[in-house]
Amino acid sequence: MAPGRVHSVFAWAAGPALALLPTLAAVRVYEYARTRAVLPEYTAGLALAGIRYDLHLGLALGAGLLVAGLALHPVSPRLAAVLGRGLGLALALAALGLAEAFAVQRVPLGADVFGYSLEDVLLTVRTSRAFRGGSAAAALAVGALYLATLRWGVPRAWARAPRATLLALMALALVTVRHLVPAPAPTESDRKSLAVTNKLAFFLGDLLDATRRRLEEGAPARLTAGEGADPEVPFLHPAGRANPLGPWFCQGTEPPDLVFLLVEGLGRAYAGPGARLGSFTPGFDDLTARGLYWENCLSTTGRTFGVLPSVLGSLPFARRGFLDLGEAMPRHQTLVSVLREQGYVAAFHCGCPARFDGMELFLRRQGVEEILDEKRFPADAERLPAGPRGFSWGYSDRALFRRDLDLRRAGRVHPRIDVFLTLASHDPFEVPDPDVWLARFERRLAELGLTGTEPAARRTLAQELASFLYADAAVCEYLEQLALRPEFQNTIVVITGDHQAPEIPLGTKLERFHVPLLILSPLLLRTQRFSAVVSHFDLAPSLLALLHGNFGRSRPEAVHWIGTGLDTGPEFRCARAIPLLRNKNEGADYLLGDHALIEGRLYRVREHLYAEAEEDSARREGLEAALRAYRARDLFATLNDRLLPAVTVPALGDRPPSPAVPAAGPPSPPGRASRRGE
Repeated sequence: MAPGRVHSVFAWAAGPALALLPTLAAVRVYEYARTRAVLPEYTAGLALAGIRYDLHLGLALGAGLLVAGLALHPVSPRLAAVLGRGLGLALALAALGLAEAFAVQRVPLGADVFGYSLEDVLLTVRTSRAFRGGSAAAALAVGALYLATLRWGVPRAWARAPRATLLALMALALVTVRHLVPAPAPTESDRKSLAVTNKLAFFLGDLLDATRRRLEEGAPARLTAGEGADPEVPFLHPAGRANPLGPWFCQGTEPPDLVFLLVEGLGRAYAGPGARLGSFTPGFDDLTARGLYWENCLSTTGRTFGVLPSVLGSLPFARRGFLDLGEAMPRHQTLVSVLREQGYVAAFHCGCPARFDGMELFLRRQGVEEILDEKRFPADAERLPAGPRGFSWGYSDRALFRRDLDLRRAGRVHPRIDVFLTLASHDPFEVPDPDVWLARFERRLAELGLTGTEPAARRTLAQELASFLYADAAVCEYLEQLALRPEFQNTIVVITGDHQAPEIPLGTKLERFHVPLLILSPLLLRTQRFSAVVSHFDLAPSLLALLHGNFGRSRPEAVHWIGTGLDTGPEFRCARAIPLLRNKNEGADYLLGDHALIEGRLYRVREHLYAEAEEDSARREGLEAALRAYRARDLFATLNDRLLPAVTVPALGDRPPSPAVPAAGPPSPPGRASRRGE
């Protein structure tokens, strides 16, 4: 090829690459303008520092586009031109969308988005505060900037720039691509490093990491015996005689009702006595003195996908959460399925579609008779306000609880298990009567007595924190009404959060999982606050042991629980092995005793679950080995149907799903008469 022709081809192929550079810098400016009001750490200096990573990404992507363009050009110059320019434009718009998502969530979007169905993703986007207002105008502006640079700026730059130097920079950017995402600060929140990070680089890197893990973590065909475990059913172990809750409860012969209140996003940073940001759940704070309260509880996942399997079944994660297995769920037992065999009736209450994230299928597999989701509300029930595009997650928390109280007055079957999942404290944090709750937020700020810059910092989260004031009031109002019911005298209530809201900036490495846990009941002999570390994995083993030891219920001789039971130590201690999964498609973290492996780095776990970076290669390697061993057992058991022995008593996987609840209309009273209460 003649030299002139070579230069022409390079000039054409480099166009999409060079046009990305000013476009990504412009996206950085937009991101800073959108984020600085809600993330005080995101300073102008960090934005300028971030442009270096933006240019690095632009050059690296440009090198890839250049190689692809040169390879395709001899085959079809026109197709190569259209594909190269179209791909460059798509990358520019993707960068803008990811910046918009970061402005709302305060954490970059990663490969976990591919762990959800298209229907779930669309529902989340429609209800989110992201992509509102000027987002369409920003997209048009970014697209116009990219195309204008491609049309007029690139030819002039290519004509005047030292081409060899430019090509060398592209090559250098490509070979140093692993440095595109800055390492997070080891001893504090990584909010500053996340602000500097190019969000498109984070997304692409996370996607590559998820793909690599998927290839490396195949389902093991077999396991070797270790730590006394049966390699054929590696999680199965004797139920044992421990009953950690037994001493706090009276003895009885009538099985108690169980009520689980799973509050969306309820994190310890802003809920419970001594909350880091100040507590915005004053009603819950008062309740902690009336029950058994664990101030250092860990959710097992950083999103809602893990709360039902962990709380009800102490179940492993599989690849992307147990619910993601769908019809391929291995046979297993949960608190619900075990008690269903003993006459309990089970119901699940939520204001959104129960099919979201695979919840409905999982619940049907447990034998849950009543799945009372958004299709089962009365016509006059209160919905959550619609988001920016006119979509709402569903019904309000108050409507959720009022429906249950109405059903109870109509007559319910006992004993029963009721599981509630609230909605109001989820992005977009739209609650009924928002002015009322924003005013209540201001009063709460005054009550907390914050000083200096703290009130201004909390006001950047006013909508989020106001939604927790609303959710707190809804829960407390429900409990007040429930306490008037005769069946409440034989009821155990469990309150916890599914995870901390990611939209509220984290203060420590474990804070995403740090949630309060409270057990209330008239059956309690005394109250207590515990500082020992526990997790959602510990709930099902402890409650089943309590029902067995104090109320004469039967339980399996062998169980596959991940948890070992709630630690009732009053002082801070961490004597647990707890796997943690922040998001779908991400690598797992692991807590073992007073050390944790988080994002591949070793931390010592201090009081209040503060994670302090530590340099100890031997201990880090030990935790890495423990995490690998856990993941091998997890994948083997979940992907090969080895949670339970091949021949066992009927487990939930052997029972066909319950008949579907009618899809429309208000709920009708149960046909059977209640054995207790009205």
